[in-house]
Amino acid sequence: MSSGANHIQVRASGPLVTRAWRVALVVGGASFLLFAAAAHKLLLAGAIEPALRESWNHANSQMLLSGQWPMFVMINLLHLIPGCGPSSMVVITITATALAQGLLARDLIQRGWSPGLAASGILVTSANPVIVIIATSGAPMIFYTIVVGLLILAIDRVEAIADTRALILLGVGVAAMFVLWPNAIYWVAPTLIVLPLAFREMNSISAAVALFTIALLPGFIVVSSMILSGAMFGRPPAEAIAVWNAILHGAAPQEVLHSAWLASFGGQFTAAFVALALMCATIAPRSWLIIWRLGLNRREQTQPATALAALLLPPISGALATYFWHLDAPIVVVACSLAAVASWTATASLRHGERAAWVLLSLAGTSFGWAAPLLWQDSGLAHLRHILLT
Repeated sequence: MSSGANHIQVRASGPLVTRAWRVALVVGGASFLLFAAAAHKLLLAGAIEPALRESWNHANSQMLLSGQWPMFVMINLLHLIPGCGPSSMVVITITATALAQGLLARDLIQRGWSPGLAASGILVTSANPVIVIIATSGAPMIFYTIVVGLLILAIDRVEAIADTRALILLGVGVAAMFVLWPNAIYWVAPTLIVLPLAFREMNSISAAVALFTIALLPGFIVVSSMILSGAMFGRPPAEAIAVWNAILHGAAPQEVLHSAWLASFGGQFTAAFVALALMCATIAPRSWLIIWRLGLNRREQTQPATALAALLLPPISGALATYFWHLDAPIVVVACSLAAVASWTATASLRHGERAAWVLLSLAGTSFGWAAPLLWQDSGLAHLRHILLT
């Protein structure tokens, strides 16, 4: 949570800006090398090539109807570039993840963090198995998590300033999520519950209508466009909705049968929420710092919307998706938790001791993540872990 009325970004002097970008370059470059080494190992072992080739060869209207727009667009653009193949998708996800890590380092430096604390905390997080997997997957999971982080920043701006620009930013973030993620509705719906906490000016029905209209209208336009695009491929809207509503959005039956997560928690909200909250608290334990601040920091207590969103929205959205049989593995939920807490950290005024605790919690999460039983119950993920650790 930012400093409420004092939410004026640090206007860094020239040397501070230069130092921030220098640290960002080092952190982003080191993260890129780490992800590239992991991807090279997985590609040599043939662990991710079959899934990449399957997506590469089947970027069709069915992928669009199920809501996988980023994968469809990315693959078809790569098809236009001579020499590109399935492994090119991995280069894109590695680069995007490293860029996100570098930008987070820049933001922390500009908020007064020391280069050592910022770089060590982020590089330790880059070694977290969840980040390594999504960076090397060649799948659009990293784009979901980036948009989650941006939405947390948008909620913070609404809470701190609540101007028109903040509301428009929120609406654009919601629209981007609908474009990027088939499960966007499970994130957006609970976000609407948090918004009244963030928008303190919502003291009338007209203000509430204005808030929800600005937040939801861009997303509504996007969803309508997606349904109409299905009609362009000769698929009526009813079929598009049916594909999206199917188990795992119409995934192949063998993929559904191989989902250990759905076998254990499919159709259950409470059990899935408890399991996901436990995983977020152990593999992404920086969220404990939010609980600490909500309990002891007056500023967080008076403006809790951003902190509560970063803490609760990932497991709630994951549990909703599991209840409707639309989540095949919990890894993306933990990734969203890491991104949400990172965005909250970039807006919070943490003391030096809290910053050190952030780094230590990041180290604890990375260490525990490689052994977390619920994360690796999926045989495919367990195989990737075995390759990376041997």
